[in-house]
Amino acid sequence: MFNPNQSTNDSAKPKDSMPRIFRRLIPIVAATILVVSILALFTTSQASESGIAMRILPDANSWLAKNQLVDYYARNSYNAGHANNASSQSSALNSIDTVQVLQALQDDQPQDKRTTAISTLTQAPPAIIPVLVDALSHSNAGVRRGAAEVLGARRAIEAENSLFFATFDAHPGVRIAAIRALGGLGAIYALPRLQWLQVADDDPNVQLAAHLSENQIYWRVAATLNVSPGDLHAIAISSVKEQVYAATKSELYVLQGVRWKRVGPLPDIPTTLAVVGNDGRILYLGTASYGMFRSVDAGQTWHSISESLTFAQSFAVTALAINPENEQQLFIALATNTTKHSQMTFGVYSSLDGGDTWFPLGQSNVDSLTTRLVVDSTPPARLLGLTDKGVWQYLLANPKREP
Repeated sequence: MFNPNQSTNDSAKPKDSMPRIFRRLIPIVAATILVVSILALFTTSQASESGIAMRILPDANSWLAKNQLVDYYARNSYNAGHANNASSQSSALNSIDTVQVLQALQDDQPQDKRTTAISTLTQAPPAIIPVLVDALSHSNAGVRRGAAEVLGARRAIEAENSLFFATFDAHPGVRIAAIRALGGLGAIYALPRLQWLQVADDDPNVQLAAHLSENQIYWRVAATLNVSPGDLHAIAISSVKEQVYAATKSELYVLQGVRWKRVGPLPDIPTTLAVVGNDGRILYLGTASYGMFRSVDAGQTWHSISESLTFAQSFAVTALAINPENEQQLFIALATNTTKHSQMTFGVYSSLDGGDTWFPLGQSNVDSLTTRLVVDSTPPARLLGLTDKGVWQYLLANPKREP
């Protein structure tokens, strides 16, 4: 039977329940709209900031703008897990007007502009490094010098070879910048070049930079060997196989890969060390008291080669050089084995048979203590010696023949 009251009540229920459902959905919908709005605002802000960064670049005189660009990419740098790292770096590099920045490194530019350019390049993405390497060959010396400075500041180990060749640059400022960069990199294979520059370069500032960079490399090797810098006496590098040896106060080490391996004890306190031979196994060791020693088995055993040096029972070898054109020709500087402040020099001796016999090198320096020897085989070939009074030289008629 039809019941009007029941019908009325049933029809009233839907009218009451529909608003209740909407009331439950309203907070959810509002929250969703709020989140979407925030995301849209953030995206728009980022795009706007990026657009501003891009638009400021055409202003060639706006160095503040260039710094803003660097800051922008620093704040939006790659974090682990972001897959767009490569594209971000590429965009950052493409956004930097490298031609303009490099031009600011030229010699005729104001120092503040040059400083800003160096700062910009130092903070640029890693993709800038090939550009800097190319800049080491730029026609302007200021650009070459700036590129070397930036590569050094960035510790760009991949540029080590290019920096090495930059030490041959005709401009002393470029050589100094490259030398300092190599020292900061701990470029152990550059040691022979750094040692050569200390004697043979005609610019005292280059000589000093080479000396300081050599010390940096020695300190780093000493730390790796867990010895004090004063206990690392010599490092020798083979030019053929790039075999590297280090002599501490009493031990010989060889570099294998990136690790140093102990070879064995030394016969006396070392003063100099050299390595020759196609396999890097022939070593020459100058000592503080017992003259010269030679090893033909990579330092496993040592044999004295001082028999023909009979002017004193004990003496020190203060410098050693091997002719790069003839590895059988050796040069050594000798002195008494007392402290350096009171050492008496015996002059320079030479050997043409790998140290089996020795003879005095006539007209070479005997007035002051020689602490380093190098052979410059560029015609006219010369033997150069470094003393506390400066550099002396001895002309070699032919480095392959007896002088």
